[in-house]
Amino acid sequence: RLSPKVAFRNLLFKLRLWTLGSGHFCFSADKNWSKKKVPDPDLILGHTEPRTVRIIFVRHGESLWNEVFNKGFGPSFPVRLLRALFRECMLLATRDSIFYDSPISKEGMSQAKSLSAFLATYQLSSSPAD
Repeated sequence: RLSPKVAFRNLLFKLRLWTLGSGHFCFSADKNWSKKKVPDPDLILGHTEPRTVRIIFVRHGESLWNEVFNKGFGPSFPVRLLRALFRECMLLATRDSIFYDSPISKEGMSQAKSLSAFLATYQLSSSPAD
């Protein structure tokens, strides 16, 4: 059980996060960015033989945030949102949150296990077309 002092500090922390996030959302200039010209890597590196590298990008599995907001805005959305708000209220005095740094959902854990099984059997090949 949290002491009232720790709970109050956690509440202030979440209030600060909410204020910073809201301020960034309202006043961010990110929408004004422009794509810069990318230099030719051959000119920079001074060689002409291309090298093939395979990179596998992995994004996190479904989070509790995704569970609420990425499943559509149909009739079940208000229920998902109210459930998340209730869970957030239950976490109010802690540093945990549904909306900030959201944890992985049960479906996200299943996705991570499936990816782990796939990568365990993944065969690297010398051909990028495989």
